[in-house]
Amino acid sequence: SVWLFLTGSLQNVEEVMAPLHVELRVASNGEIDHVIEVFLVGPSGHERRQYSPYEAAPEAIAEDVMSLAS
Repeated sequence: SVWLFLTGSLQNVEEVMAPLHVELRVASNGEIDHVIEVFLVGPSGHERRQYSPYEAAPEAIAEDVMSLAS
Protein backbone atom coordinates (compact mmCIF):
# COMPACT_ATOMS: atom_id res chain seq x y z
CA SER A 1 0.00 0.00 0.00
CA VAL A 2 1.00 3.60 -0.49
CA TRP A 3 0.62 6.26 2.17
CA LEU A 4 0.46 9.92 1.22
CA PHE A 5 0.62 12.76 3.73
CA LEU A 6 -0.34 16.39 3.34
CA THR A 7 1.26 19.15 5.36
CA GLY A 8 1.22 22.90 5.15
CA SER A 9 -0.65 25.91 6.43
CA LEU A 10 -4.32 25.55 7.27
CA GLN A 11 -5.21 27.56 4.16
CA ASN A 12 -3.08 25.34 1.91
CA VAL A 13 -4.53 22.15 3.37
CA GLU A 14 -8.09 23.49 3.04
CA GLU A 15 -7.48 24.31 -0.64
CA VAL A 16 -6.36 20.75 -1.34
CA MET A 17 -9.03 19.04 0.76
CA ALA A 18 -12.04 21.12 -0.36
CA PRO A 19 -12.51 19.35 -3.73
CA LEU A 20 -12.50 16.03 -1.85
CA HIS A 21 -15.33 17.23 0.41
CA VAL A 22 -13.40 16.15 3.48
CA GLU A 23 -14.19 17.89 6.73
CA LEU A 24 -11.12 19.18 8.52
CA ARG A 25 -11.00 19.18 12.29
CA VAL A 26 -8.76 21.77 13.88
CA ALA A 27 -7.50 21.07 17.40
CA SER A 28 -7.61 23.70 20.13
CA ASN A 29 -3.90 24.37 19.54
CA GLY A 30 -4.58 25.21 15.86
CA GLU A 31 -3.16 21.99 14.45
CA ILE A 32 -5.16 19.95 11.98
CA ASP A 33 -6.29 16.65 13.44
CA HIS A 34 -5.79 13.53 11.35
CA VAL A 35 -8.48 13.20 8.72
CA ILE A 36 -9.86 9.72 8.25
CA GLU A 37 -11.95 9.09 5.16
CA VAL A 38 -12.44 5.94 3.14
CA PHE A 39 -12.62 6.15 -0.63
CA LEU A 40 -13.89 3.43 -2.95
CA VAL A 41 -12.00 3.64 -6.24
CA GLY A 42 -13.40 1.94 -9.31
CA PRO A 43 -11.49 -0.03 -11.94
CA SER A 44 -10.97 3.17 -13.96
CA GLY A 45 -9.04 4.70 -11.04
CA HIS A 46 -11.71 7.30 -10.29
CA GLU A 47 -13.40 7.78 -6.96
CA ARG A 48 -16.79 6.08 -6.87
CA ARG A 49 -17.80 6.64 -3.25
CA GLN A 50 -16.52 8.39 -0.17
CA TYR A 51 -17.33 7.22 3.33
CA SER A 52 -16.99 8.81 6.72
CA PRO A 53 -15.70 6.19 9.14
CA TYR A 54 -18.12 7.55 11.71
CA GLU A 55 -21.15 6.86 9.52
CA ALA A 56 -20.22 4.05 7.13
CA ALA A 57 -21.60 0.60 7.77
CA PRO A 58 -19.31 -2.25 6.68
CA GLU A 59 -22.29 -3.95 5.04
CA ALA A 60 -22.98 -0.88 2.89
CA ILE A 61 -19.36 -0.65 1.79
CA ALA A 62 -19.31 -4.37 0.95
CA GLU A 63 -22.50 -3.94 -1.10
CA ASP A 64 -20.92 -1.05 -3.03
CA VAL A 65 -17.78 -3.11 -3.70
CA MET A 66 -19.87 -6.02 -4.97
CA SER A 67 -21.85 -3.72 -7.26
CA LEU A 68 -18.62 -2.48 -8.84
CA ALA A 69 -17.41 -6.05 -9.32
CA SER A 70 -20.50 -7.10 -11.26
